[in-house]
Amino acid sequence: MSHSDTPTASQLVLLFVAALMLAIAVTVLVMAFDFEGGSGLFPRLIGWIFVGLTSAELILQIQRYRHSLTTLQPAEVSTSSLEKKALLHKEIIGISWLGAIVLGIYLVGFEVTAPVFLFAFIRTGGNSLKKTATITFCLSAVLYLLFVVLLGHKLYTGILFGA
Repeated sequence: MSHSDTPTASQLVLLFVAALMLAIAVTVLVMAFDFEGGSGLFPRLIGWIFVGLTSAELILQIQRYRHSLTTLQPAEVSTSSLEKKALLHKEIIGISWLGAIVLGIYLVGFEVTAPVFLFAFIRTGGNSLKKTATITFCLSAVLYLLFVVLLGHKLYTGILFGA
């Protein structure tokens, strides 16, 4: 999230996104407590970190929004509708990426979602097909070798393939 001075409407969008991210973080943490034994240790740790960071972001956005309300000058009020829509569109796209990976992991698991997500995310950055495929293959191989081979941890297979 950008922490530069922006008009009040943009601050409201950033505040909404921070609140939404906190809701997602709390949901992830609650779901992590359903894991049994040692398999839930890492998700809970990451969940608490995620909740802490998103809480800090929400507090920061609330402070910035309150500050922008008290110090807003009349010349700053005129923000074009296109700028507001562009900011909202960027925020929705950012949340969509996170939602897609969480949904993908839930439905088809890590082994399918990680490579597909990596490929799509890197490719949208404007990289060549060859470079994107190489990076995706290497990162997927590292994930597989690290978790499955070296740690002997069975990756989550999702509700569609694991049922």
